[in-house]
Amino acid sequence: MRNKKAFTLVEMMISITLFSIIIIFLYQALDVTKSSNKFYSKKLQELEVKSDIKKLMFLDIMNLDSNSSIIIAKDKDDNSILKLKTSNLYHNDFFTNVTYLLTKSNKLVRIESVDIFNKEKVYNLEDKSYVDVLENNVSKFIITNDKKYKKDYIIYISYKNEENTIFTLKSIH
Repeated sequence: MRNKKAFTLVEMMISITLFSIIIIFLYQALDVTKSSNKFYSKKLQELEVKSDIKKLMFLDIMNLDSNSSIIIAKDKDDNSILKLKTSNLYHNDFFTNVTYLLTKSNKLVRIESVDIFNKEKVYNLEDKSYVDVLENNVSKFIITNDKKYKKDYIIYISYKNEENTIFTLKSIH
């Protein structure tokens, strides 16, 4: 009687086919995992940016200069312009006037400046201010006082092709 010491050609073909099928399924699972990681990473980054905007506005309002108040104006497109004097500064300790507004190019910006921002005035922004772009693709920026609690502010940010953000900033002043 002979001992069988090697695989037959049919056994080798079957094992290679099974191995190939397993590899194809593993590759598809890896591809799905990579695409879902990319999707959730993008969503997490968007949430971090929105959270940073909330935190920045909160700190600006919380560090409001005791001798000043918050001014909410409107532009011609009915977007809000938030003006305040704060000690929450990032660029220059003497640029205490902070303004939030929506530009014509749909960017939500924060301006630290020496003077109070006036929408009718033309500025040389390089000399007396710092401009930070907080968010792109914003179609609407509205700030209003809470009707019940006058020192609380409701902020509405509408993004192009995305969901809207609404949050409330509660003041302790």
